[in-house]
Order: sequence, then structure tokens, then C-alpha cells
Amino acid sequence: MSTHITESSFVQMREAFVQASGGIEEIKRLGWEEVARFNLFPGERIGSGVIVVPEDYLPPGRKRRLAARTFDLFGWLDVSHQTWERRCEWIGRASLALWLPYRNARNRTTASASTWTDRITLLLRLVRPAARMMSEGEWDFWPLLRRFQAERFKVATTEARNVSKMDQILQILSEAVEDGIMLSPECLSAAEELHSEKSYLREKNDNRVAEKSLAGGKYKYFPNPFVSRLMNVCLWLQNNLSEQIIECWKAAEDAINSSMEPLSRDKIKEIKLSVLRGRNWFDANGNSLTKLPFEFSQREGVETIRSNAWPPTNWGTISLFITLVQITNLSVLAFCTGGRHHEIAGMSDIGVAGHDDLIRSRTYKYSRRLGGIDREWPMHEIAARAVALQDKLASVIRPEGTNHLWVQTRPWGESPRGAPLADLSEQSHATLMRLGLGNVSDGRAHLHRWRHTIARLIGVIVDDAQEVLQDLFGHNNVEHVLVYLLSNPDIAAEALQISEETAFVLAQDAIKEVIAGSAGGLASERLFVAVEDYRMQRGIKALGTDDIEEAALLLRLEGTAFRRVKRGVLCTKAPGQLAPCTRGRGREDVGSCHTNCLNRLELQVERQAIAEELRQLAEQYARTSPEFVMIKERLAGQVLAFSRRAPEGREYLRTALSASDFARVFNDAS
Repeated sequence: MSTHITESSFVQMREAFVQASGGIEEIKRLGWEEVARFNLFPGERIGSGVIVVPEDYLPPGRKRRLAARTFDLFGWLDVSHQTWERRCEWIGRASLALWLPYRNARNRTTASASTWTDRITLLLRLVRPAARMMSEGEWDFWPLLRRFQAERFKVATTEARNVSKMDQILQILSEAVEDGIMLSPECLSAAEELHSEKSYLREKNDNRVAEKSLAGGKYKYFPNPFVSRLMNVCLWLQNNLSEQIIECWKAAEDAINSSMEPLSRDKIKEIKLSVLRGRNWFDANGNSLTKLPFEFSQREGVETIRSNAWPPTNWGTISLFITLVQITNLSVLAFCTGGRHHEIAGMSDIGVAGHDDLIRSRTYKYSRRLGGIDREWPMHEIAARAVALQDKLASVIRPEGTNHLWVQTRPWGESPRGAPLADLSEQSHATLMRLGLGNVSDGRAHLHRWRHTIARLIGVIVDDAQEVLQDLFGHNNVEHVLVYLLSNPDIAAEALQISEETAFVLAQDAIKEVIAGSAGGLASERLFVAVEDYRMQRGIKALGTDDIEEAALLLRLEGTAFRRVKRGVLCTKAPGQLAPCTRGRGREDVGSCHTNCLNRLELQVERQAIAEELRQLAEQYARTSPEFVMIKERLAGQVLAFSRRAPEGREYLRTALSASDFARVFNDAS
């Protein structure tokens, strides 16, 4: 049986199991004793009742915690022996059905280990309350699961995304009943309902799309005041205090670890205070540091207060600032890279090294390999500085032989001190609230919100924002990018407003360039005549600043003309006026803007960009060997096209190309 590969070695194991068992047709004939011996993961038998997903099968983050990847399938059941075994079989076969290849709207597909953990978690959230509601002699969960579905699973969740996932789980299990993998329902009405749905596709009259703009949730961008205040703190700490905090912490750890005998808690506290009191603190200019430019939670005796006093008198304050340094480094990196939670969580000091200004990690999104695939991001200098500081911080308590960047600074649950920090968002929110940013964060400071913040900033000010974000976010198609750009109506409104303001500024620049004779495009001559008429009507020799603004307002026709096509290109078409871009459409289309349009106005920056593009094409054409005929011809066509757009392009090429290459390019066009 073929499957769509999601994780190569995991799928190979699954395919080998299916083939060795004789395929789905043979598996469905097996009794519970045989099914109970199946291994879902290496060494993890269904019949054991407890499944532990291997850590390496899951992306970095909360899912790697032992508690999050350990599943008690039926050890919690408490009924008579006969019914207990039937219930165990139902849950065990359901876990197998979620693990085996299943149908989607197009074909059979398989779930990754991460997806399986999500689904088995939700399934257990359904069967546990169902078991409490069933009589001691009942074993079939289907009637109650269908009842829960009719009530939209309110017994187990209130989140719309979980409701959708639970619908999908029941669909997979329904199809497993049809395939003979799952036990047939005892209740006939439940069986009839099983055959009523054939795919995940909704009914034709129900094509709603779930919104991703949950108020205060992880799909909301951070407001500008939050970003600016936090980045100011991040930069100040980078330049002034972070390194000193790390050095102070390391000195205390070295002093404690160098002791040849066990130390009491009071002795450890004494050593830390001694290191703290013996340290002098300075700002970036070498001046004594006596006050911080921001307030943060500090320990004073047994209480925690918000203060900007420095230096601290309590080691507890240093502990809080160590976490602050880690979270500010994390915020800088998330802001500069737009990485997903698991991508940033999986960064290590291996990715820090190198002279190509790149940071590397692994992504599990869209990955078809166990352990993900490599990804890399260009690093701004402040991001590179944040990574270097974080590596230095982590090395203080990171176990020898490990290289993770984000560390657990104190024990938490089963995670010891120095272990990889599983939930970056949890610590991020708690720390940034201590910084006093709760009143401007507009919700929890979830790490994923940085992606939406970047999408907003790039979407409203950058040309070709979709392509930029697709590359930065690591999406495999532009539709996923549009979810970020269109999930919040405020972003679209802000982009339109900025576009209008930009067009007005460009209109003023255009008037200045037209007067100076440096503008291009066929609209430049008509605009020059219009500006001259305006000047003569006003009876002035030259247009001042106020005159240019007034002329721009008049020529833009209250925003309906002089619209921005792209960087350095304006459309001067009036409403209702025909143009090449309106043919066959009835309205203008910026994607069909032609260089031969009478309404196209090119600013000097655009003409310079075209000239530079022509120069690069000419160099590439000259370097290409004549033996590469197709490549040479393609470049010749591009050079010819750009020569018609660039100012004095033909004259430039006469000197840039050899006589034979020049003749080859232009003879075909003559």
C-alpha cells in the first residue's frame, strides 16, 4: 500500500508493518490479541496501555516534555473484567486507526508522530467523560461520541479549532469501521450516522472558514507601543547590562561548583551574595550604573516590587534578570526572523557559528523527514548579538555535550535546571508582564504573535510583501501568507491608508522631478504641461513647497488619481479613463501596467533601478558562452526589452556589449 510520506523512517516502519501484516485486508481480520502486540513506535505496544512517543519524533517545544508525549490509553478504566477488555479493545483499535494510513478528500495519507499525539490527546479527552457516563455493562463509545459531536464537543473543549479536529478524528474512525479496523457499533442508529459522511469536505452550503483572529490570542499582532518599548529595553540590555548579568551569574556558579564539599542552602546563598556585593556595574560609556531606564520586578526581602534601582541587594533579583536577558534575546530573534515556535526552540549554538550572517535551525512544517529539514535565516546584527549573548548565558548551566540555546534556569516539573526550555511562550509572557508591558500587549505575549506582527509591518510598507513573507515564514504557497495579511481587517485598512499617504508623497516628488526634467514615462510630458499651466494661472515664477502640495492635491483628484503601482511608478489615470490595463476587465489592474501607457509616470528611482537591471543583464549576456544558445537567446530578449525602458539604453549597450553581441540583440528587432 502506498502512502504519502510524511516522516521517512517513521513511514518506512509503518509501511513495513502494513506489508508484513498482509495489508489492510489482513489486519482487519486480526483479533484483539494480535492487534495488542502491534508497536505504534519502537518498543511501544498497543496492548501495554501506555504509549511513549520518542522525543526525536517530535518538534522542539512542549510536545517533547515526557508528560506531553506519554499516553495512558486505558489504565484509567475501572469496570468489570469482561467490559474492561472490550473498552480497551475499542480504544486500542482507535489508536491504531489514527496511526494507519487513512482517507482524505483526495487519497490515503498518513499522520506524522506530532499529528498522532494531537489526535490521541483529543480522543482521550472524549472517551474519558464518555466512560464515566456509560453503565458498567456498556463498551461501545460510539453512541456517546456521536452525541458529543451533535453538541459540538462542549464536554471536552470550547475551542473552535479543537472542535474541527475532533470532527476529523471521528471521520477517520468512521472510515476505519468501514475498513474493518474498528469495532462495529452496537447501536444501529450510530452505524447509520457513520455512513452518512464520506469525506472531510463540508456541505455545499457550508463553506465557512474559521477565523484566526482570536481576541488576545496568538493570532493577534503586537501593538506598536509594545514593540517599541520592548525593543528599547532589548537594545539597552544588549549594550549595557546583559553581559555583566551573565558574568555575575557565571562567577557565582563557578564559586559554588568549585567547592570540594557539599554546601548547605544558606552557604550557597552566602556565596551568591558575596559575588553580587563584590561586583561593580557600569553602563556602555563606562559610567557607574545606579539606575535603570525601565522598571522591572526586583526582590526586596521576601517581597517582589517593580523598581528601576540598581545594583540589586538580593540575589533573587539577579535570577529574575537572567530570565529577562533570555526573553529579550528570544524576542529580538523572533522579531528578526519570524521563526515558528519549534524553529526558534530548536536553535542551537551549532547554528550560531559561521561567517555568513545566518542562523540555522530545523523546521517540521511541511517536512517529509523524521527530525524535520534544515532552515536558515539572515541575521541582523542585533539578532546576531542576541544569539551570541544567549549562547553565553546557556553555557553557564547547560549540561556538557549539549548545545541548545534556550535553557530552563530553574527546575520545573520533570525538566531539570539547564534542560531545554520547552515552552518559550509561557516564560516570555510571564517575564514581559514583570516588565510592565501588560497594559500595551493587548493579550498574552505568545511567541507566535511575532509572526503576525512582522506580517503587519511588512504587509503595510513593503512592495511584494507576499513574496517577502513567504520566504521569511517558510510557507510553501502564497495562500498561507494571505492568512496572516487578511486575518485581521485592521491590517488591510492600515495598508490602504499608508498606500494613500505614500501616493501623496510620491505625487509631490513626481512634480519636482517633472519640473527638473528627470522623471520618465509617457505621462511625464503631459504632467509638465499641466504643472506649467498651474504655475501660469497662479502667476508665480517657481512653485514653492505649499504650491507643490496644492498641485499634488489637485492632480490626485482627491485620491482617485496618481495611485501607486509599485516603488517609483505612479498611475495618473483618472476614474473612468481607458488604458491598456483596463482592456477586457472594465477596471484598472496594476499587474498589467504597460510601459507604453500614456498614464505611466516613472520617478528617477525607478529609472535608476531599470538602468541597473539593464547593466546586470548586459554583463550576464556578455559572459554567457555562445554554446548555450537557449540561455543566450533568452538573455538577448531581456536585454532588448530593458533597453526600451531604460533612459538611453541603446546607447549604453553600444559601449557595454561587443559589436557582434550588440548586432545580435538589435538586428532581430529591426
